[in-house]
Amino acid sequence: MTDVEHQGEQARRREEQMRQAAALMQRAQDLDRKEGKPVNNAMTLREAVKRLRTAGKLSEEGERFFERVKDTVVEIPATEKIEHEEISLHGDKTPEGHFYAHFGEHDELIDRLETYYEYALLTAAAAGVYSKTGSLDTVASTLGGAGFQAPLGYEAEDENDYAFGKEALPFWIEENCNRILGLIDSPPAKAIARGETLE
Repeated sequence: MTDVEHQGEQARRREEQMRQAAALMQRAQDLDRKEGKPVNNAMTLREAVKRLRTAGKLSEEGERFFERVKDTVVEIPATEKIEHEEISLHGDKTPEGHFYAHFGEHDELIDRLETYYEYALLTAAAAGVYSKTGSLDTVASTLGGAGFQAPLGYEAEDENDYAFGKEALPFWIEENCNRILGLIDSPPAKAIARGETLE
């Protein structure tokens, strides 16, 4: 197994562990909800397993999974509900008296999103192609054929010549292969690789 294949396998294993951990946390929260108890929205895997054990609802498979990963899985909070809040739009004037709009404390984040959305989209697309083909060699040509190019501002030097856009895509893929492999089991990558619907 090559290093790239090994990294891909590790990423798949981590994704599956996180999926199973999230399912156990969700089951424990659902049990609290059903019994009319307060729901812990920041429940950890360890707490979820304890709750399910106490109620006699932890399956043998769940028990084996927890014993296997209890010291390795990052305990992420399970979320019951997301409150969608609008960020405020503010208006100010320049010293010259010209009006301009901004998002206050969120301005910096929005600037980064505008800068990196191409990067995020390209990384997810590359992960989907890799997940389908199993080859980084075909990722750049497949994405190029679909009209993708390296993010704006990225340039690569190749034998004293500079490559931009579509020509720079193979270099960008090579430099970012670890991030791409880390996303191969993400919902966007699965949607591209297998036609699975994003929910």
